[in-house]
Amino acid sequence: MLHQRQQPYQAAAARALCALVALLLPTLFVSTDQSVCTVQALDPHHGVVFLDTSGVNGTDDVLQGDGVSNPGEAALVGLLLKGLLTAGADPTDIGLTSPYKAQVAMLQRQAAAIATACDPLLTGNAIEALTVDKYQGRDKPCIILSFVRSNDQGNTGRLLADWQRINVAVTRAKHKLLLLGSATTLRATPLLGALIELVESRGWKVQLPKDAVSAGTGALQALQVP
Repeated sequence: MLHQRQQPYQAAAARALCALVALLLPTLFVSTDQSVCTVQALDPHHGVVFLDTSGVNGTDDVLQGDGVSNPGEAALVGLLLKGLLTAGADPTDIGLTSPYKAQVAMLQRQAAAIATACDPLLTGNAIEALTVDKYQGRDKPCIILSFVRSNDQGNTGRLLADWQRINVAVTRAKHKLLLLGSATTLRATPLLGALIELVESRGWKVQLPKDAVSAGTGALQALQVP
């Protein structure tokens, strides 16, 4: 289900890793654990990384009308995106996705702000952010997927129980797949529980520190990203 096809992506990922270590990590991160996790996520030798937000402050999902979003996860996506762009990764090689329209709208706004902060010549839609359904038949060298659902009730909703949708979500990346979600919440659905077991068994899961969101938000603000 998940494949580690890395070689064409390794150069950009290696540059991203070097940039993060040299420019961002020593000065901008409050948490040493956060620095380590970010480096692990962008390590070019790991084609798939699941960033576990269980227990991370500020990562509960938010229900507004019919929409579901997770501002904390969006902030973490922004941190990874900023690192890649700072290193010189091609914006067209990066795709952001989520099963939830409200989350995608949040990611679109954030991606546009980050892209123009990195390079004023970039247009607001330089980085593609689409729902999982709209990624059907498409792919990108690097995909960052936000699962959104994170709550004490273990409620993953209807969309995350659809195996066809999840299959599309985890097979859009050619070389690098970064997954963000609460393993504790996602385990409530058998399909996603199996996914969590897989990434754990392969050593692909990284537990984020409790202050990951606040540290990441501070880093983006320090880099003058709205």
